[in-house]
Amino acid sequence: MTPVIRLAEYARKDLRQVEAIRLANGMSPSSVFGIGGEERMKGFLSFFNKQLQSVGLPEISPNDSAKGRILSNKELDNRLILSNIWESEIVAYPVWTGTLVAFNEAGKILGDVIRYTDKQYVPDPLRGHEGHSALKEGTGSTYVFEVPTEYRNEKNAVLVVEHGFLPDGQPTFSFQQDGKNVLVDVTDKSKIVLLSNFPAANQKYYIVEAQHGIPLGSEVYVPYSISEGDPSARELYLMHSGYGAYAGLLVRKANRVIIEGRRDDRWKVFTYSGLERLGALIEPILAR
Repeated sequence: MTPVIRLAEYARKDLRQVEAIRLANGMSPSSVFGIGGEERMKGFLSFFNKQLQSVGLPEISPNDSAKGRILSNKELDNRLILSNIWESEIVAYPVWTGTLVAFNEAGKILGDVIRYTDKQYVPDPLRGHEGHSALKEGTGSTYVFEVPTEYRNEKNAVLVVEHGFLPDGQPTFSFQQDGKNVLVDVTDKSKIVLLSNFPAANQKYYIVEAQHGIPLGSEVYVPYSISEGDPSARELYLMHSGYGAYAGLLVRKANRVIIEGRRDDRWKVFTYSGLERLGALIEPILAR
């Protein structure tokens, strides 16, 4: 059985979306963190090498690879809902999943490209540090996802690509910086899946489809009690800037404190700002 380890932990050795994908794709820590990021790289290596040691794998250096497949939304759903594995991993949550989605505003066709611009945050000394409690100022990077020709006239649909590696070792997708834009580069376009009937309403429950665990279709009533309602229903919870078009990874959470028998954040599928720093779980691949 392939071991699963933490690539990052929330509020400790956490990573932005682009950083998580680049590290998982095999870019060296020195390349990912770059000039000015030496302290963050040092902290990452100290943390990640302990993770590798815990499963009997060799340590890496700044110029080595931390390559690994980020667990998908569906896999994390199984860990959060269908088992108690999440309890031993809770320090990692919230986590970036390896499930990348792209969708447009409700009622609009997908078009040639989907663009999503993150908000830029600055620290607010009166309210806390970078994150939800910070002030917004201007805009951050714009994620650009090229829509396959055959899907460009689709409405109320979501495009899905899972993180992983092709037989030749190339990642299924990567993030390429182009000025203010981050291009979502899908290596093999046949890996892009179209799912229809993507819901427009936020913070509502929907039945998820089987392969990727994406909420689809019409809203369903789900009470707080786990023993009631459809067990395959999950809440779609949009937290990205503007709540409209989006291109980025899905996010999953686990509550530190739970009320037995009640639904909590584990039953929610989130979108997030790529500027947030979150955890990630990976299956490591030895590559130097």
